[in-house]
Amino acid sequence: MGNFRHHAILVSDHVDEEGFWFAVYEAKKIFGVMPPVFHGDAEGVVSFLIPPDGSKEGRDISNEYDEKRARFVDWLKKHKDENGCRYVDWIEIYYGDQASDRAEILNHSRDGK
Repeated sequence: MGNFRHHAILVSDHVDEEGFWFAVYEAKKIFGVMPPVFHGDAEGVVSFLIPPDGSKEGRDISNEYDEKRARFVDWLKKHKDENGCRYVDWIEIYYGDQASDRAEILNHSRDGK
C-alpha cells in the first residue's frame, strides 16, 4: 500500500533570535519531541529538522504526520515579529518519491504568503 515519499521541514535562523526558539517549542508541542538544534560554524546560525516520518504514503502514521506538518507550516506562516517580518527561515520539501521520482519545494518562508 502506497509508496515512500520523504517529507521534511528545515528551519534556520540566528541563535539569538527568540522567534527561532518559539519555533523549536512549537515543533515540540505539535510533534511531541524536542527537535535537536544544530549549530553552524559561522554567524551564529542554528537549524532544526522535522524529519520524514518513514512511512509509506496513505498509511495511518503518514496521514498523522501530514496533518502535523500542515499545522506546523500554518504556524510558521502566521508568526511574525513586531515589525511584521517572519520569525525564521524555513522550507518544506519532499524528495525520494518512488511513484514519480520527483522532488519538490512545497512551501518556504520567502514565498510572500
